Amino acid sequence: MAEAIARQMIGAETKFESAGIHAYEGASVTKEAIRAMKRRGIDIRGHRARPLDGLDLSCFDLIIALDRMIADELLYKGVDAAKLLSFDINDPYGKGFEAYLEADAAIDRELRKLFDHPESASPDEI
Repeated sequence: MAEAIARQMIGAETKFESAGIHAYEGASVTKEAIRAMKRRGIDIRGHRARPLDGLDLSCFDLIIALDRMIADELLYKGVDAAKLLSFDINDPYGKGFEAYLEADAAIDRELRKLFDHPESASPDEI
């Protein structure tokens, strides 16, 4: 979700990659995530999970961890702390559609602060 929201917010000129600490290679996106992103006009049905170990993190200018536990794991794996930013977003997995909407709103809010985009694209405000 974060990759899709960032791509919509910033555009195709910036490279975004998504990976998970405990992701199962090739796993499909949850139906709740698909539904939440559909409200934004984003189709993520084709997105597939991939583990963090498949990326060379030294190539990135900025790495965003969606929570402190993920940030700690990234630091343990050797990510440069100067390139690491940690949000405080609850993982919605297994918690129902409302949790995905809350995560969507939190991701949107944090990315808008980071990228200095004050206007909201929240589906509830369109």
